[in-house]
Amino acid sequence: MTRVAIYTHHTRNAALHKTLWSLHEARVPVHHIETQTSSPTQVRNRRNAHAALNAIAGNEAALILEDDIVPNAHLLAWLGWLETHSRHVTTLYAPNRKFYSTTTPGLQTLQTLRGWYGAQAVWIPPHKVHDIVTDPLFTINEWHPYGPWDHAIRRHLLNRSERMNVVMPNLVQHQAPASVLPREGRRHTTPYFDAHAEPPQNGET
Repeated sequence: MTRVAIYTHHTRNAALHKTLWSLHEARVPVHHIETQTSSPTQVRNRRNAHAALNAIAGNEAALILEDDIVPNAHLLAWLGWLETHSRHVTTLYAPNRKFYSTTTPGLQTLQTLRGWYGAQAVWIPPHKVHDIVTDPLFTINEWHPYGPWDHAIRRHLLNRSERMNVVMPNLVQHQAPASVLPREGRRHTTPYFDAHAEPPQNGET
């Protein structure tokens, strides 16, 4: 069974409530919500996400969600499918075509991991839960070398010559509300989200 945690900021109640309602509709249980109350920074965001993972860490897989997602209706079944078919950290959201080798439904290796962004929904297999929880660079107060949460995940994997998997279609959509951090440009969403896709009968590990 995959345990689920959400990381959020105390100013984001509207987005969080929408996410919780949509997860309830999809019958996906949420085991922990980690709420940051200090002023927002990308480093504090990374530490908050890591604390969410640490709160549910054990011998099971983990799904770490941002507070502003809309899930696929069959997400619970997909999580069971991932437990069988993926041995690697797997993103359920990747909003750019460059991350894919194919648009065929199923599991594939994420392309250009060095440039990956968008940690809206990251599934972590049991052995990697322990690796990430015990990696001290996730909890430092300095920006370097890990930066924000998504950069930290990719740097952790790259440092160990490990890959990331990605699911096609994407299993969550980004609500894309205003960020708690000052940002320029349009908020990203994925064109590869499918609200009703069901897991395939087989998969690639």
